[in-house]
Amino acid sequence: GFDPVVKTFTSKSIKLLSSLEEFLKNLDSLILMTPCPEFKNIDPKLAAKLMRKKILIDTKNFLDQQKYKKSGFEYFGIGQGKQ
Repeated sequence: GFDPVVKTFTSKSIKLLSSLEEFLKNLDSLILMTPCPEFKNIDPKLAAKLMRKKILIDTKNFLDQQKYKKSGFEYFGIGQGKQ
């Protein structure tokens, strides 16, 4: 997992990674559950290069879905915000 706010985390089943790029590498899908500025500023082209499959679930519906779709993502916006 990756969260720019959480610096330490102890779990036997979840590994906390220190960078967004490290987290995105070889992901099949990305589920965003917080509208942190770090996530809003993800470069869709970079994410597309790093990820294995391009599935994005935006639970806050705060990203520009057209940018992600142009970069090859299947975008699913859930929640309130722009559609």
